[in-house]
Amino acid sequence: MEHPNASYVFLKAVKAGLAPPTTESLSQIPASDARWPPTWLHLAKAGVTNEEHWRLGINWIRDMHSGGSHDQQLWPAIWVELWRQKTEDPALQDLGCAWFQTHLESEGWPSVWLRLRILTQHRQVTGIALGAFKTLGLGHNKWAQVWERLWTVTSPNSQERGSLVAPALKWLVRHSKNDARTQDWNAIWQMLRDAGQQIDQLDKLAFENSESKTKLGPRT
Repeated sequence: MEHPNASYVFLKAVKAGLAPPTTESLSQIPASDARWPPTWLHLAKAGVTNEEHWRLGINWIRDMHSGGSHDQQLWPAIWVELWRQKTEDPALQDLGCAWFQTHLESEGWPSVWLRLRILTQHRQVTGIALGAFKTLGLGHNKWAQVWERLWTVTSPNSQERGSLVAPALKWLVRHSKNDARTQDWNAIWQMLRDAGQQIDQLDKLAFENSESKTKLGPRT
């Protein structure tokens, strides 16, 4: 009988380099065990990205989704890693689309949605993303990417496009002094201005942003 902590001990051994990082390693851990996903991801990080590794990964996300599991926080991380290996795989894309539409409460939905190839082809998926975007926190690390993609796939002068203006202005205000977000800030600001949206407010934001950075001076 396997010890209940065997998978934990094995995962630590793999990470410590005391056990070989191979797909055979995963046979030591039941797929239903919470430690299976981090082991799979560790193998990917270690460069074990062969066909068997990919097959085990897609089977896991398929089983977790079809089983209605909502507590697998690493589902999107494994999906993204599978996507990196086989970007255009139809089964993977279908799984991502299905998961996204039923897990909008997950912090990981933007990572999956941004990689779906049907983004610009499936209006329903865009509509669902627009709805979910309303509750996406302004501090989320994928907020700007989601906004830019939604702006790109919605039609000019449409109600959907118009609903993106107010949250973008709020985001610009919030991150105006965040140097780490400068590239995203400039991109969103320019996209709004090119569309003729709230020109006066945008120019005021740009001026205030420039003034604050001038007062701070160069960092040493």
